[in-house]
Amino acid sequence: MHKIEGISASEGISIARAYKIIEPDLSFPEVTVKNKEAEINRLHDALRASINELSAIKKSVVDDLGNKEGMVFESHIQMLSDPDFISSIEQLILDKGVCAEKALDVTSNNFIHLFKSNVTNVWMRAQIRERTSDVIDIKRRVLSHLLNVKLPDLSLVDRPVIIVAKDITPSDIAQLNGKYVKGIIAEFGAQTSHSTIMARTLKLPMILRAKGAINGIRNDDQLIVDGLSGMIIVNPTQLQIIEYHKKSRAFHIEMKKLVNFKEKLTTTQDGRQLSIEANIGNDNDLVAATNSSAEGIGLYRTEFLFLGKQHLPTEDEQFESYRKAVFRMNGRPTVFRTLDIGNDKQLNGIELPDEENPALGIRGIRVSLSADQLFRTQLRALIRASSYGEISIIFPMISTIHEYRRARKIYDEERAAMKRDGQNMGSVNLGVMIEVPSAALLADEFAKEVDVVSIGTNDLVQYIMAADRMDSRVADLYQQLNPAVLRILKYVVDAFHVEGKSVSICGEMASSRLAVPLLVGMGVDCFSMNSDSILKIRKLISQIDSKYAKKIVNDVITNAATSDEVVQKLNDFLDKI
Repeated sequence: MHKIEGISASEGISIARAYKIIEPDLSFPEVTVKNKEAEINRLHDALRASINELSAIKKSVVDDLGNKEGMVFESHIQMLSDPDFISSIEQLILDKGVCAEKALDVTSNNFIHLFKSNVTNVWMRAQIRERTSDVIDIKRRVLSHLLNVKLPDLSLVDRPVIIVAKDITPSDIAQLNGKYVKGIIAEFGAQTSHSTIMARTLKLPMILRAKGAINGIRNDDQLIVDGLSGMIIVNPTQLQIIEYHKKSRAFHIEMKKLVNFKEKLTTTQDGRQLSIEANIGNDNDLVAATNSSAEGIGLYRTEFLFLGKQHLPTEDEQFESYRKAVFRMNGRPTVFRTLDIGNDKQLNGIELPDEENPALGIRGIRVSLSADQLFRTQLRALIRASSYGEISIIFPMISTIHEYRRARKIYDEERAAMKRDGQNMGSVNLGVMIEVPSAALLADEFAKEVDVVSIGTNDLVQYIMAADRMDSRVADLYQQLNPAVLRILKYVVDAFHVEGKSVSICGEMASSRLAVPLLVGMGVDCFSMNSDSILKIRKLISQIDSKYAKKIVNDVITNAATSDEVVQKLNDFLDKI
C-alpha cells in the first residue's frame, strides 16, 4: 500500500481497479513535401474526419449530459473550421514546404502561446489552462487522422475501473461508459477545465495533479480515490477498504440531504440571515449559479469578455453580456468587478509596458485608469445594464482613496453624459475590492465613501504574507488562517459595520469549511463562491451559532500566534457541530 496526493477536482469516493490510458505514439518525421497541394488536401481530409468525429461526440454528450456540456465540442468544431487556424497551417505548408503534421503542430503551439501571452493573474491562469487543454485535444485528434493512429476508446471499458491518465480531455470524458467508470486520476489538469466540469456533471470522483500517478500505479492495482481530500490509496488494506466504503455511503447520504438547502435562505443556527452568492466569469458559470440557488452574483469577473479576443469588446458586446447576467438573476443582485488584468503581457488592443514584477505593477484599476477610453466604455455598458436589475460596480486592486475617487469621477462623468443623451439606466452601487494591506488598513476611510465592499482574500492573503500562492516554494507561507490575516479581516469588517455598510467576501476563504465559522463570527454579511460550494456552505452556516462563533473569533484574535493554533481551535469547534 502507498499513497499519492493530488487536488480534488470532483468530490466523492470510489474503489475499483486501475485502468491506465496508454497514449498512442503521435510523433512524426519532419519531412519536406514536394506536392504541396496534395499535402493540403491530406490536411483537409484529416480536418473533415475530426469534425465528423466531434459532431458525433457532441450529439452523444448533448443526449447524455445536456446542451451546456455539448457546447465544449461545438467550440472544438468551430476551431477546426476557423479560417485563421486553417489558413495558418496551409501557409506553413506552402511557404516552408513542411508536412501537414508539422504545420498543425506549429500553428497549435502558436495559438497556445497567444493564449498564454494574455495571462496575468491567477484566475486567468485557470482560464488559459482550460483553453490550452482544448487546443491540445484538437491537435491530438487531427494528428491521429494524419498518422492513421487510433486514439484510446474508453467506451470499450467493460468492468468497474478508475481511469489513470497523464491528462484527461473532454473527448476522453465524453467516451466514458458511466456504468463502469468509477473515478478519474490525472497527473495534470485544472479544476476549471471542461473535462473537470463534465466529471462533476457525471458525479465522478476526480483527482488532478496526482504527481507520480502514471509510474506509481500499475494496471489492475486496487485503488481508493478520495475526491474529498485529494488522496489516492494504491493497493489499500482490507481495513482501509471497509473504512472507505463507510465513508462513501456517508458522503452519498450527505449529498442527498444538501438538496434540502436549495431555494432556502441562508440562516445561522441562532437566526442571523446571511447571503450566499456566486462567483462567475462566463455563461456556464451563470447557469450553474442559478441552478445552485445562489442568492445573487457576488463577483462577476468581467475579464472573461476580454480574454483571448482579437479585439477589445465593444460597448454593445459588453452590454449584452452584462444585461444577460442581470436579467437571468431575475431581481437578485449582481456585483460586477471592472477589468482586472495585469500587464506583464499584452492584451490585444491595449499597449502596456513590460515590467519585472507585475503583481506590484500595472494591474486592476491601475490599468483602467491608464486606459481612459477602455474604462469609460466598460462603465457605459455597465450603466446601461443597470436598467435591467440591481447592480453594483466594484473596482479591483484599489490601494488609495485617491484611486477610488478618480474612478468614481469617471463613472459620474459617463453617467451624467448618458443621462443627457436620454439613456435608460437604473441605480448603481459603487465600491471597491479590498485586496491589498493599504486599502484594508484604510477601511474606515473607504467605508465613509463607498456604497459596497468585497474582500478579495486570495490577493489580500498573498500581499499580507508576501507569498505568491502559485509558487510552491513559498506555499507554506500562504496562510489564510494566520492570525495576522484574521486581525486585518476583522478590522475591515468592523470598520464597514461602523458606517452601516455590509461586507462581502469573495476569495477562497468564503467556501473554506475551516474559515467560514470565523467569518460568520466576524460578522461577514455575504459569502460569494464557486456555485458547487453553495449548498454545502449554506448547510454549514445553518449549523453555526453566530454568537458562539464570535467568541471563537475573539479567542483567536486575542490568543493565537500561529495558523496551526487557529486550525486546532477551528477543528475543535467543527467537531462539536
